[in-house]
Amino acid sequence: MKKLNDLIHSLDSLAKISKLGKAQKIKLKRAGDYYKRGVNYYNQKQYDKAISDFTEAIKINPKYANFYKGRGMAYFVQNNYDKAILDYNKAIEINPKSAGAYYHRGLAYYFQNNYDKAISDYSNAIEINLIFVEDYDNRGIAYVKLDQYDKAVLDYIKTLDKNPKATLAYNNRAVAKFQLGDKSGACQDWRKAEELGYKEAHEMIKKYCE
Repeated sequence: MKKLNDLIHSLDSLAKISKLGKAQKIKLKRAGDYYKRGVNYYNQKQYDKAISDFTEAIKINPKYANFYKGRGMAYFVQNNYDKAILDYNKAIEINPKSAGAYYHRGLAYYFQNNYDKAISDYSNAIEINLIFVEDYDNRGIAYVKLDQYDKAVLDYIKTLDKNPKATLAYNNRAVAKFQLGDKSGACQDWRKAEELGYKEAHEMIKKYCE
């Protein structure tokens, strides 16, 4: 998961909007300060403090999607998926083009074993941002959970097209190919995964490929 630092840069542009009055600018800056401190707490794994600061930022400016997304990420790492989803819902309501909010909500649905909704969110994230490799990889994993191995293979192909050194994608594609009866293709992928340093692939090779 990306660090929340990736979200900070967009705050600066808010404070530069010339049409805002002085009081509004001060208010926005206070919200931004809480948010930045929340990011720091998040990166230090002090998630309760991060949630508190993101909540203060939301109270000051409830119309900024990244505040909800940040708090949602903090809830997520605490395994509080219901609250995380509520925050991602709000982030998407405010900014329907937020690929990150769809992606992270998809993760939360996945860990609730709600694979159909996870796939839907990963698909939305892909539609918004075609270069986000993790969306294809995670959608492939969700397809495997639903025994849709042919779709999983296609997603792993896209993952590996974008990142040929995605070790786990080779292993996961091998599993999907094996389930489809493509033992030769599966063994080829397991060998590639082992070559790239995925030690667990060695056991699969011994069991199915020798």
